[in-house]
Amino acid sequence: MKQEGYLDEKGQPIVKEPIDPKKLIRNISIVVLVVLIVVFIAIFLYNKSRNDKCTSIESRFMEAALKIAENDEKLPALNGDEVTISSDEIKEKGNINRDDITLNENVCNGTVTITKVKGDYVTVATLTNCDYCTTDERYGDFGDWTDTEPKEGDYVEVKTTYNYYTYEDYYTEYSKWIKEEDVETKKDKEYDIYMPINEDIIPEVPEPGELIAIEQDTKNTYSYRDKRWKYYANLNDNYSAYSNEPVAGYAYKDEDSKIESEPSDWSPNYPDEKDYRVIHRETGYRWYKEVDGEKEYWENGRYYPTSPGDDYIQDEEKEITLYSYVDDLYRYYNGVERDYSTYRSEPLESRPYRDDETMIYTNWSMYRDESKIDSSNSYYREERINVNSRYRVKYRINSVLYLQNYLEKEDFEKEIGMTVEELNNTPNTVIRREYQYRYRKVK
Repeated sequence: MKQEGYLDEKGQPIVKEPIDPKKLIRNISIVVLVVLIVVFIAIFLYNKSRNDKCTSIESRFMEAALKIAENDEKLPALNGDEVTISSDEIKEKGNINRDDITLNENVCNGTVTITKVKGDYVTVATLTNCDYCTTDERYGDFGDWTDTEPKEGDYVEVKTTYNYYTYEDYYTEYSKWIKEEDVETKKDKEYDIYMPINEDIIPEVPEPGELIAIEQDTKNTYSYRDKRWKYYANLNDNYSAYSNEPVAGYAYKDEDSKIESEPSDWSPNYPDEKDYRVIHRETGYRWYKEVDGEKEYWENGRYYPTSPGDDYIQDEEKEITLYSYVDDLYRYYNGVERDYSTYRSEPLESRPYRDDETMIYTNWSMYRDESKIDSSNSYYREERINVNSRYRVKYRINSVLYLQNYLEKEDFEKEIGMTVEELNNTPNTVIRREYQYRYRKVK
């Protein structure tokens, strides 16, 4: 029902709409909500400002304390150790701005505790005389002990408990000796030795041992070969060069001067047969490397009986017969025959003259532990050295933990009769630590 009120300009009564209670409540609710949001934001910003200020003061104390401890060599050396730096030290040595640690005209005091945990440092500032940033005002009570590790900015207490075990190190027997070609050419980064190509030769670690190191032992072994020549008795220079056919101008052939030519290269071409020629035959193959998944043939597919290099693979699809030959060579002469000896490394008194073109090598000897070369034979003897290797394993067997339960530092030191530092310096001893944490939350 419409209600009549005052008259309008034309003298007609003004009719007012009745108030809708639901709409009124909605409008009031919106106003109240806006006011609450504004109040909430104001409270949030106020609390954040206070919290940021407290965090800043704590950070200044902790940064200064860490620097002082580092400069004065006070940082805890062992895991579980802690050190406390007072605010007096911080104000004296910390190069800290007084205004940065003043709150409502109160210059904050307190301590900073630095605890070494797992090689890192957990740092906590306890503030006093610091208005609303005083630790006991700002934080609630400690919670229960937990294994949950702290994050940066947590207010935390650390409890370290101790136990220990001992160990003994042992060695296996050495492996057999292996040759240089059976050893890797690059040092192993983990063990800092040249490992065997076949690692199966390394002795196994016995149970319940723990591998500590693989050790390489080396020794040189020596092989040699000798140069040999034909020596002759009569100094007659009226001799020809070596030839497989008679040489014009020389009347006689010296049968004792016989040597063999170097083998000819392998070829599919069958050589001419001669009385002084020995022909050898072998099966020839093509050889290739794999480069980017493609076959790359040696010398454009030339056939050869043996591999031209370690990385080459034999192509077995095709094969041909290859030939190589060796010729008997002689000197021809006029006058007195030289009277050659058989092949020797040293001259005979009866044959003092050496024919250098007759030089041959003996086969390489077996490898021996001692060198067979000295001043008396070095002019005709060549030596090669093989660096042999053998391996053994260093392994560790640990005792069980000495104490039935982990103990806090004071009880632990009392139980074992020495300090943690003394135990840490005891040979073949490992200290075990367990850490627990409890936290205080901002109120």
